[in-house]
Amino acid sequence: MLSVDKYLEGQSLGAGDRTSDGGAHVRPVRMGGVYELRAALQAGEGDERLRLTPVPLEFRDADGALVDPRLICDQVLIPGLDPLELETLPPIELSDGVMAGALASRFFIAPPDAVEVRIGPVPNGIAILRLEVEPLNVNWASAAVAGSFIKKIEDVSLRRIALLKAALPGLNERDPAARALTVTPRRQLESIARRFEPRGDWRGVLNPEDLDAAVADHQRRMERLRSQTEHLPKVGFIGSDRGYERLEGMAELYRLRQTKAAEQLRLLDLDLIVIEAGAGCGDDDDRDWPLAFSALDGRLPDAGAALFDLAEAHGTPVHLWLTGAPGIAVCWRGAAERAARVVLEGRAEEWAGVWDDLQEKIHRVRRATCPTACSVGSLRKRERDRMLVPAVADIFQYPDFAALIVADSVAAMLLMELRYAFNAASLGLRIRREDRQSVGAHTRAQERLILQSANLVLLPAQSLRSDSELLVAALDAIASGAVPVLYGDPRSDEPLLGALDRVRNVIDLIELQALYRTPWVLERRWRGLMRKVVESHVWKMPDRMAIFGRDPFPEGFDEPRVSSILITRRPQLLAHCFESFRKQSWPNKELILVLNTGEVPDELPEPRENEHVFVLPESANIGECLNRAIAQSTGRYWAKMDDDDFYSRTYLEETISYYVATQADSVGRQSTFFFFSATNETQGRLRLTQNYNRVLQFGHVSGASLSGDKMWLSLPFSAADRNSADSNWVAKLLNAGVTVMSGDTTSIVVFRSENESQHTWHMTVDPNVMKQFRIYSAGSIAQRLDAQL
Repeated sequence: MLSVDKYLEGQSLGAGDRTSDGGAHVRPVRMGGVYELRAALQAGEGDERLRLTPVPLEFRDADGALVDPRLICDQVLIPGLDPLELETLPPIELSDGVMAGALASRFFIAPPDAVEVRIGPVPNGIAILRLEVEPLNVNWASAAVAGSFIKKIEDVSLRRIALLKAALPGLNERDPAARALTVTPRRQLESIARRFEPRGDWRGVLNPEDLDAAVADHQRRMERLRSQTEHLPKVGFIGSDRGYERLEGMAELYRLRQTKAAEQLRLLDLDLIVIEAGAGCGDDDDRDWPLAFSALDGRLPDAGAALFDLAEAHGTPVHLWLTGAPGIAVCWRGAAERAARVVLEGRAEEWAGVWDDLQEKIHRVRRATCPTACSVGSLRKRERDRMLVPAVADIFQYPDFAALIVADSVAAMLLMELRYAFNAASLGLRIRREDRQSVGAHTRAQERLILQSANLVLLPAQSLRSDSELLVAALDAIASGAVPVLYGDPRSDEPLLGALDRVRNVIDLIELQALYRTPWVLERRWRGLMRKVVESHVWKMPDRMAIFGRDPFPEGFDEPRVSSILITRRPQLLAHCFESFRKQSWPNKELILVLNTGEVPDELPEPRENEHVFVLPESANIGECLNRAIAQSTGRYWAKMDDDDFYSRTYLEETISYYVATQADSVGRQSTFFFFSATNETQGRLRLTQNYNRVLQFGHVSGASLSGDKMWLSLPFSAADRNSADSNWVAKLLNAGVTVMSGDTTSIVVFRSENESQHTWHMTVDPNVMKQFRIYSAGSIAQRLDAQL
C-alpha cells in the first residue's frame, strides 16, 4: 500500500524550474527518453467538481524551434498529449490526501531533436500546485518489467481516486476527469511499451547464396577500382585480411608465403613488399608469420632477416606498415631498422616519441577504412532492429558489459569476435539466453557481410583491445552502413570515438535502440558519421604515396568534378535553382542549367565562373534536355537536380561517396519524404526505407536524384518519352545489368505543389499511392533532415 508521502515525493514547483516568456514551464529532456509528467492543478473559483483543464505541451530543439511529436512516425502517437487534459481540483481546502489524489500522471517520449519540453501556460484562474518531469528508468523491452510498471501505475490511480472520493463526496468514477485519471496513463504507457517491443532477426544473414553474391560484388568493386590506376604497382604482402583488402584496390597484390617466399620473389618481379605489423596473417598456414619479424627485445629474428636478405638480393624495397597500437612498436624495432620505409598509421600525437632516431624513414598515414571494401551498398533490403556486438571476449572479462548483453533488448543482438577466439559453449553459460545468436570462427568476407547487415554496432569502451582497435571497428561499421555505439567513455581523445553515441546502462541502450528504430533518425546519424569518416579516415593521395612511394591513381582522383544538371521551365524558380547548387559542400563542381523555355528570362541571376546556362525550346522533352546537358558537362559525374525540390548541402558530396563505395554506374535516391504545400505537411513512405544504401536488382529511384558516372555509363535518355523519361531510363539500366545504387532517403525532400498540373506524376489523386504516406510533421522538415549531427 502506497502512503500519501510516496505520492508527494519529487521536486516542488520552482526547484529547477525555468519559465518561458509566454508563461510555460520548461524542463530539459533527452531525445528518445521516456518521462513522467506529474502535475497538480486547482481552480480559483467554481463548483466543487473535479474537472479537466487543457494545458499546452510542446517540444523544442536546441534552436528553440518547435519539434513535432509525429517525427517518431513508425508507431501510433502517444494519446492524450495534444493538448494535455489534466485533472483540476475545485477551490477546496488542501490537505496532504487531497494533494496526493490530485497529482495527475502523464507519460511521453521526447521526440528526435527535442532538448526541452514546455508545459503551459495554464488558463487564467488555474493555479499550478506542483509540477514535476522525471525520466523513467524502466526497461520497456522486458514484457515482465513493463507490465509490472503499468500495473503499479494502475494501482496508484485507484489510490488517487479513493483519496479524491474522500475529499469530494460527489465524485463519480464515470466523470471525464475521473476517467482521465485512470484511463489516460494506462493508454499512454501501453503505447510507449509498444514502441519498445523487441524485434529484429539475424537468422539467415550468412546463407551461402548471399555470401557468394557479396564476395562477387566485392571482387567487382576491387577490379573496377584497380582499373582506374595509372601505375598499378606489383606488391608482395604479409599481413591481415583487412590489411590486404585495403591495398587490393590500388595494387596488383600477392600474398607472400613463408615456405615459398624465395620462389615468389624470383618469379613475380615485385615492385615492393609490404609487411603489416600488428595483426596476424589471414591465411591459416601463415597466420603466425609476423612473429618472424618481431621479438620482445626488439631484435629481428633470423627467419625475418632472411626475407629482408632475399628482398635486397632482388632489389625489392620492403616497407613496414604499423597498423596496431603504438605499444607494439618496441617489438618491431629490428624490422624497422632493416625496412626501407616505416609507415605509422594513426595520429602524430599517438606516435610521439616512437623511433625519433628513425625519422628519416618514417611516414605517417591516417588510421583508415576502405569504403570500397566495406561497402554501404547492400545487395538486399536492410532489415531493421539488428545490433551487432563484435567484442565477445570482453563479455568474459567485464561483468558490467556482460550484464548489458544479458538484459532484455529492443533490437536483436548478434555476438561475434573481431580478434580473439572464444568457446561457444562457455559463452552460452555466461549469458544464458537462447535468443542471443553468436558467430564463431569466420572469414573476413563473412565479417563484411555481417557488418553490412547491422543497423547498430555496440563497442565497449573498457575493452581488452586498444582504442585504436575500437576505432577500426567503428570505421568499418560506419563504412558498411551501421551506426556504432560506445558503452562507456573512450579512454583516449580520439575524435571519432568521442563523437559516437554513448550508453552507460541498459536503459540508455534500449532508449537509443528505440530512437534509431525511426529510420530517418538512424539515416541522418549515419550520414553525419560517414562524412567524418570520408573526411578524416579514408586514404588520400599523401597516404597512398606514403605506403607505396608513389600514388597509383591519377591527379584529381580524390576530388573528381561533378556536374549538376538542372532543367527548368519555371523562371520564378531560378533563384532556388542557383541556391540549391551554390550551397553544395563539394568543392569541384559545375552547374549546367538548361532553360527549357526557348528564351533567357530577365530575372536570371548573374552566373558564376562554374555556372553555365543554355536554352532549348519548349518542344524539347526532358530526355533531350538531359542528354544535351550531360554532353556539355565536363565532370566525371553528372547529378540531376530538380528546380523545386530541397537538396541537403552535402548532397553532391555524399553522391560521390556512394560512387566510391559501390563503384556503381548510377546513383540515385528512393526519396521517402514529400512536402505537400497544399496542407503544409511533410509526409513519407516508410516502406521505402529498407531500400536505402542498397544496390538495386529491381525497383526505381526518384527522378529528382538521378546521376551517372561518365567513365562507365553512356546510355542516353529517350528523346521520345514525354512524361516517363526518368523511370524508363532507370528500367533500361537495370535491364542492361549495370550497377544502380539507391542511397539515403534523407538528403532530398520532394516538393509537391497544390496545383497537380505542375507535376508529371499526379500522385495525390491516386488513393493507392496516398495510402502509403504518413504525416511526419507540420511544415517542411528539410532543414531538420540536413542538420549536421
